[in-house]
Amino acid sequence: MNRLSFHRGHFALLVTAALFGSTFIFQRHSAAVVSATTFLAWRLPVSAAFLALFLILRRQPAWGHWLRDGIICGVLLYLGMYSQQWGLAHTTAGKSGFITSLYVILVPLLALLGGERLGRTLILATLLAFAGLTCFAAIHSDSAALNWNAGDSATLASAIIWALYVNYYGITVRRSDLLALTTVQISTAALLSLPLTLALEGAGALTDPALLNHSKWDILYTAIASSGIAFFLQGWGQRQVAATPAAIILSTESIFAFLSGWLILGEPATPLMLTGCALLFAAMTVAQLEPPKS
Repeated sequence: MNRLSFHRGHFALLVTAALFGSTFIFQRHSAAVVSATTFLAWRLPVSAAFLALFLILRRQPAWGHWLRDGIICGVLLYLGMYSQQWGLAHTTAGKSGFITSLYVILVPLLALLGGERLGRTLILATLLAFAGLTCFAAIHSDSAALNWNAGDSATLASAIIWALYVNYYGITVRRSDLLALTTVQISTAALLSLPLTLALEGAGALTDPALLNHSKWDILYTAIASSGIAFFLQGWGQRQVAATPAAIILSTESIFAFLSGWLILGEPATPLMLTGCALLFAAMTVAQLEPPKS
């Protein structure tokens, strides 16, 4: 008989998903007046400084390939963030959510190429997670906007990048100092965000006191909780959990985003959203079922 296996690595990924999901309300508050590039140019440097402080206070030498791997992860991280946000400005929210959710399917496909073996249990869990995410994606769908456009292409690119990131990050955290790796990847993303923002928005956007005052709490929460702490926990969890079940657990971010919007912003809870929650919870549970011993 299969038995449920849920350990600290799974719990760390679940907390990561909760932090990522709760970020929704803070990002939404800032998005009303602040562009995505400007917000990332504030959020990422603050997160990098937060992690660097802990790295300095630790006073221990870093080990492994943290510098090289951190730079690669940071580039993937920023490309995923930016392409997803750019796509959202050119397509509907429903299409964006559906296309982004493809990463849950792409992660196991890439894992297969990397030599990971997938049993029927993980395949079933992946399909359940994808079905759950499509329920959330359909919430704001626009049936009139079915033609493929540049925003959809950018969103598909982000899904591929996220799948590459989850797989590669799962490898790097096993061979590198985790705190150093996380610090370098966030710092790399921050260094990429600053010149892009200056080129697109100008220095005035970064130093506008009205914008900073509007977003100060959003910046602090997203920088510390959902960037610094969350990415560190994700790495710690992925040291102990394979890429496919890790992606399935991380996909529950949609549940926490829904709960945050419902509890804090008073957004409605529809039957479709509750169905998505149930399917994602089922996927997470099924993914932890160990196959029978032979």
